[in-house]
Amino acid sequence: DIELFCNINTPQQLCIYRENWKPAAPISNYKTSNALIYTLSMYFSLANQCEQSVILNQDGLIAETSYCNIFVIKNKKISTPPLHQGCVNGAFRMVLIDLLNQKNGILSNYIFSEEPIKVEDLMEADEIFMTSAVRGIVLCKSIDKISKPNLQTTDLALKLKKLLY
Repeated sequence: DIELFCNINTPQQLCIYRENWKPAAPISNYKTSNALIYTLSMYFSLANQCEQSVILNQDGLIAETSYCNIFVIKNKKISTPPLHQGCVNGAFRMVLIDLLNQKNGILSNYIFSEEPIKVEDLMEADEIFMTSAVRGIVLCKSIDKISKPNLQTTDLALKLKKLLY
């Protein structure tokens, strides 16, 4: 069922969390018991009527969200922060990157890049989505109250569902 794989009925509102930052260090790529940045970002989200916050690294670049990896779609190009920017090396992230890198695969109509992402890139993105091994693909409804569509993301999720299930 696509609803289990992709939260199409509950796109989330995001906000930018600037009060603290996540270090872009090799240890940041692992999920550890140190959840302080995630807890603080979730409190910030709730205070701002959002479901998740975007967490920045010490350089002010995007690392991830409160509980997901983040991806940006702009002009049929899908981008995500590289590991050296401080994001967790999530299981779903790894699978999606592998599929996006397959030149003749079901997702070959997208250009893919791991690259640093600035806050401005999120604001200018055609779409934003998040991934989590627990939640699958999570759609973004808005970021800092700027609406984002999710037609391409829903299409991507349908293609992934066919491929993986």
